[in-house]
Amino acid sequence: MLPAVLSLGPLAIPTGRAAALLLIMLFLWSADRLAARHGRPASTGLLALGAGLLAARIAHVAAMPDAYAAEPLTALMLWQGGLNAPAGAAAAALVLGLGLRGTPGLAPALLLPAALAALWVLILEPALKPEPRPLQLPPGLVALDGQTMAPAGKPMVINLWATWCPPCRRELPMLASEAETAPVPLLLVNQGEPADSVRRHLKAAGLAEAGHLLDPGGRLGAAIGQKAFPTTLFVSGDGMILDEVAGEISRARLREGMKLLEAARQTDR
Repeated sequence: MLPAVLSLGPLAIPTGRAAALLLIMLFLWSADRLAARHGRPASTGLLALGAGLLAARIAHVAAMPDAYAAEPLTALMLWQGGLNAPAGAAAAALVLGLGLRGTPGLAPALLLPAALAALWVLILEPALKPEPRPLQLPPGLVALDGQTMAPAGKPMVINLWATWCPPCRRELPMLASEAETAPVPLLLVNQGEPADSVRRHLKAAGLAEAGHLLDPGGRLGAAIGQKAFPTTLFVSGDGMILDEVAGEISRARLREGMKLLEAARQTDR
């Protein structure tokens, strides 16, 4: 199993997004070499890449239309993840094949996207799925209203965030909105900041305090080995972390994780 986050000095990069970027770069480099070897325009590889990314994103969004209906422009936020690898590979192969038709490079052009998609689907994606691990909620989680919180015995989503973190601030309104109708509790746990700072931020953002917890010592982040802000955990009713997202999360990915919790709950019945 691969780690959820790659730490490069002060930088923390979600491993899945880094792996996807490397595959994209490998495709572009290989496609450019094929085009140059067979006397085709240098733009051939870039056009194939663009077609592949567009098809991969459209297929992903089309599979989860409700998640993007509320904020259609989020479909453009590729950094949040969400690409359909087979659809992207098919589109890239088509465009690259058209660019190299009539040359000995046609067969490699068709095989290259398929091979990279298979590498992602069959090897990298399974390796990126975290092994279930127990979560021991530390004592002292306090709601903004001052009540000590100790939720247990039910599935929940836990988001660890901070006011100084730009991706946290971007996703917070969406998380607060989803929390109102989520099938499981969605707890927004601020790490290491005083209540006044959190209240000021929520007020400025026009967000309610409901569902917001304080972890003044950052003990929850330390307990899970948090390496990136924000981090979202999907926790089963028996206290196991079934899934984890490091970095900004999309509405679609959030709902996907909640469906996983619901499926686990059905299985346990």
